[in-house]
Formats: sequence, C-alpha cells, structure tokens
Amino acid sequence: LGRPLYAKLNPWCPRLTFPQGLDLKPGDLKAILEDVAEKRIRVVLDPASPFGFDTTSVRAAMMKQKSKHAHGKVVIEIAKEN
Repeated sequence: LGRPLYAKLNPWCPRLTFPQGLDLKPGDLKAILEDVAEKRIRVVLDPASPFGFDTTSVRAAMMKQKSKHAHGKVVIEIAKEN
C-alpha cells in the first residue's frame, strides 16, 4: 500500500508498469529456447547463487531476495546434477 499511495501523491515519482500477460503464439516458445541455446538471451544469476537446500541456506537466499540487493536471479539448488 505504501508505494502506490506515495506514487499517487508525488507526481515526480516514476510510475511502475506491470505486464498483464504474454500473448504467446504457436512457435514463440521454441524461438525463445533457440535464442537461449544460441546465447542471444542469457540468464543472469546472483553471484551468491546457487544456495543449498537446507534451512540456513534457504533463509539466506530469501533474505538476499528480500533485501532487493540481488544482482540477478537467486537460485536454490534442490538436487545436484549427475
């Protein structure tokens, strides 16, 4: 409630817009996955990631996310790949 009310009362505050949803057409997801495979799109992970799947690490990951100081996606590793 605080941020929307502050933005309404202060005209110099930047407005936030939120996407309403994706209008995906047949073949769009395949094109996105091809772009990822060809490294035209990359996923940015927080340097502290991945966090382990134990109580302490999950709490640390959630605190990192909550602090809004994450530089990319915060990842919790559930199982290691073989």
